[in-house]
Order: sequence, then C-alpha cells, then structure tokens
Amino acid sequence: MQIEHDVDMPSTPRRVTPWVAAVAFAVTPFVTLGFLTPVAFTLAAVLRRSWLLGAAAAVYTVAVAGMFALDSDSGLYSASIITALLVGGVHAVAVSPWIARTLRNRHAIEESDLLEKVAHEENAALAADPTLRRALRRRERRRRARQIVATDPALADELQIGRLGQHRRFDDGGLVDVNRVDAAALSALPGFTAAMADRVVAARERFEGLRSDADLIVHADVPPEVVARLRERLLFRPLDVGASDAEPGVASDEV
Repeated sequence: MQIEHDVDMPSTPRRVTPWVAAVAFAVTPFVTLGFLTPVAFTLAAVLRRSWLLGAAAAVYTVAVAGMFALDSDSGLYSASIITALLVGGVHAVAVSPWIARTLRNRHAIEESDLLEKVAHEENAALAADPTLRRALRRRERRRRARQIVATDPALADELQIGRLGQHRRFDDGGLVDVNRVDAAALSALPGFTAAMADRVVAARERFEGLRSDADLIVHADVPPEVVARLRERLLFRPLDVGASDAEPGVASDEV
C-alpha cells in the first residue's frame, strides 16, 4: 500500500525551548565538573554575539587547560578547578536569563519571517487565481459602468447598463437597474423571491422609481440581509416621469 506524502509541507525542525536551553547552559559547568564550561560560553558568545562572553570563554579555556597540564598538588591546579567549575558555574547561572531572552527573540524573528514569507506566497497564489481575477475584473467593470451612468446617462442608455438583456453586448459586471429590469430578472437575483420582485415592481410604479437600498427595504419589504448581499450590484437610475419601464427601441426580450 503506497502512502502519499504532501510534498508542499516542509518538515519544520524541532526547536529547543528557550528556558530548557538556559537551564542546560546554567548547569553545564556543574554537571561536567567545569570541563565543558569553555564550550558553553563559546556557544553563548556566538548566540549573543558578545565579545565579553568570548573573553570569558577564553579564560575558562585556559583554566581547563591548566586542569590537564598542571600538577594536581599545585595551587594553580586548584585555582583552575575553582575557575572552571565554581566561577564558571555562577557566571553561567547569571548569564542564563540572557540566553533564554535571546532565544525567545530569535524565535519570534524567525516566526515573523516565516509568516511574511507565507503571506507573500499566498498573495502571489491569489494574484494568479483565475476565479479571483474574474471576480475582480467584474468588480472593476461595475465601477466603470457606474462612472458612465453618473457622467453620461445617454451613453448608459445606449449601452443598456443594468438591463441584463440577452442582446446587450456591453459587459457592466452584472449591474442590475432596479427601476428598469422586469420582475423575472429581479427574482433571479440571489436571495430574491418572486413575491419580493413583484413588490419591487409595484413600489417603483407607485413612487415613480426607487432611489436607494433603503427604498427596497422600506417600500418593497425586501429583507435587509438580501439587500446587503446585492448592494454592490444594485443600480437605481431615476425614471423620467411618464416614461415606461422599457426604454424606447428596446425589445421586451432584452429586459
């Protein structure tokens, strides 16, 4: 039986908890009888990028070397042990909070860098997503179509913006002119029912056109959640007094 692995999920190395590393550093001189004190302080100097810790590591290195090179009966031998074990141990305990703090900060920076990398990758993936690109293009078309309606109503009439007619060639991004489409077109909108569409048609005839989202809610009793869902697509172009719903020269099958 073949087991499939997700190759897109890189394995994350397990990191040492900061306080565990700090405790390990603090007890190293005592546990190793001072022999690994220079190693612990060398690693601490690299981690902290501290020349003072580097100098301390050099001193402890000399002390450990004395423990190997000097005669066990000499006073310098005892001084070497005291330096590497006791002095180094107390020094390590004092420095250990800095070690924990440095590791926490480094982990935070690494996580921040990882989040930034993931966000960049996700943004790149979204930018290439065809569904999102189509939706954004339709949103931009709706914005441009609204500009035409606001600045050039005659052109908007010619382009039949918001009419949803099957013979219309201009793509307005799916705008719906509430005052001009018929009940069938309204009832086809998400969340709309035939009863809602009939109430909208009756209300716009009674008030000679609806003017805003609020009119749909107040005068046509359309639920606010339905209006909110469709707000970006709804268009309320004013009607000429005495004009019919269908614009001159537009066949009914284009509504």
